[in-house]
Amino acid sequence: MPEKAIKDLGIALKKQRKQHKLTQEGLSDITGISKRHIAKIENGISNASFEIVSILAKNLDFSIDNIIFSDVLNDNEDIAKEIAIKLSLCTEEQKRITIKMLDSLIEEFQTINNPSKDKD
Repeated sequence: MPEKAIKDLGIALKKQRKQHKLTQEGLSDITGISKRHIAKIENGISNASFEIVSILAKNLDFSIDNIIFSDVLNDNEDIAKEIAIKLSLCTEEQKRITIKMLDSLIEEFQTINNPSKDKD
């Protein structure tokens, strides 16, 4: 895993752990991952295996896509991450419906922001 991704994972893990009001020891108890290993991951010192990342992501309800695609999500990062996390909880059909709704909203916003010149 690239160094930036290792650091991003650590930051995301720590943020989610704190949002769940867990200590490193509490997270260790839930996941079976040692407190020391969790600390190393959070500090960007240790490269976590896919299995470890999966366990942590499932127990803390966060999407690893946000880490893998962090460069893509730089614009409006917090909003994009929140949307990605919420969509990860949906079925494929619910995701398709959500995308259609977003398309309709964006089209409406563009209509409001750029009224047709044909009205002259």
